[in-house]
Amino acid sequence: QALRMAAKHAPESGLGRIARWLVDHNASGVVTRQELVSMVPVSVLDVQPGHRVLDLCASPGSKTTQALEALASSSEDALAGGRGLL
Repeated sequence: QALRMAAKHAPESGLGRIARWLVDHNASGVVTRQELVSMVPVSVLDVQPGHRVLDLCASPGSKTTQALEALASSSEDALAGGRGLL
């Protein structure tokens, strides 16, 4: 809520610029925002390259994105041919 207030009332402040950056990058798909509670399932499952994940969660897909990032981690094992399925 502080970001919204800063973007609306003080758009040139540091916080206002961060808010605008987040909105712009979220709209372009560079940044995805996710609530902490939405991060728990993928973290608890400890998704690794080579795992298979069936995502039956509702939209907008932030858990899916998080699982894909875990499946395609940049570890040496993944680069050596590790694969996964989502």
